[in-house]
Amino acid sequence: HKDYYQHYYSSTLGIKNWENHYALYRKNEENQRSQLFSKLESDGLELYGKTVLVIGAGTGAELFGLFQRGTQSVYGIEPSKT
Repeated sequence: HKDYYQHYYSSTLGIKNWENHYALYRKNEENQRSQLFSKLESDGLELYGKTVLVIGAGTGAELFGLFQRGTQSVYGIEPSKT
């Protein structure tokens, strides 16, 4: 995950202090993920022990969050070639 963003921010966008951008991205991502999982759980969706498929997984950040929530198995697919 970090290697992908290092390449994206540094090589693709030419940002010298890519670590700062990555840290901000991660913080925002964690906040959004926490809100999503809290909403799903408050609606009665139990994630613990489940098998989950994430469609549009991107870089896979949600997959890590799902494992932290105790899912048994997590699969992610990303239709994008990038």
